[in-house]
Amino acid sequence: MQSSSLENDSVNHAHGMPQYEELVTGVNCPTCNGTGKVPRDSEREYVALIPLSDKRLKPRRTVLWIGVTVSICLLLLIGTFCSLFFLLPRSIVLTSTKPLLQPYAVYFSHRDRVMTMDIQNYVNLTNDNYFSITVTKIEMSIVYGDTSLCETANDTLTTSVGPRSLHLLSSRLVCRVDTGSTESLVRFCSLPTDENLVYLRFNFAVTSSYMLDHKEEATISAVQIVNCSNTVVPTSLVPATTIQPTTTAFTTTTTTDSTTSSAIGSSSVTSTVSSTTYPFD
Repeated sequence: MQSSSLENDSVNHAHGMPQYEELVTGVNCPTCNGTGKVPRDSEREYVALIPLSDKRLKPRRTVLWIGVTVSICLLLLIGTFCSLFFLLPRSIVLTSTKPLLQPYAVYFSHRDRVMTMDIQNYVNLTNDNYFSITVTKIEMSIVYGDTSLCETANDTLTTSVGPRSLHLLSSRLVCRVDTGSTESLVRFCSLPTDENLVYLRFNFAVTSSYMLDHKEEATISAVQIVNCSNTVVPTSLVPATTIQPTTTAFTTTTTTDSTTSSAIGSSSVTSTVSSTTYPFD
């Protein structure tokens, strides 16, 4: 047996075949197709050479996973941008065309030296948001010079304004002006002419709600021409609440109208008027 082994070794040596010694403590060589071993202690010192055509260098579905990840990130980015663009609250704007106002009726009381004017004004509300809003309150006050004549408020509104739309709002009130506060205005309006044009400042404040009861107030102040002549054909006189002026005091009287009275809006005061015109001294 020993002679045959020696013969085989001599034959292999004669044919130029390499000899190697099996190391019991080694590990399989990853580049030798399992036909060789390397020392276990030297495992970290060797570098494996892998052909470029090896499938291990081309993991399956790598491109697919990268594409899915990039697509999800893009969708999240686009969704966030769209949410901010469409849900971000925008301003609510009030505008006025400042038309010539013709009161429903203008009355003069010679005994009480009071002018009562039933007037209605309009204002445009522009909703620039991409969602609907609800108008919950509208306030209007009338100012002559530096004196507040009267004001009214309606806080029972539930008017809905659509997205990116324009809506016309109106407010009507009966304004009682006495000679003690603005005598010049009352004297001018009592002149027996067809048109007694006077400049009055109208202040509007509109409160709206949207998105989980978030409230926002928009205001506007417009100076408009009002025909306060008593030649205006009387119509139904709407009762309204008149507030004491801020600069000069005047009284608010609750009596019964001998001619007509109607309930419109949120007003609650019935004004005493006379159908006869009394020019003031």
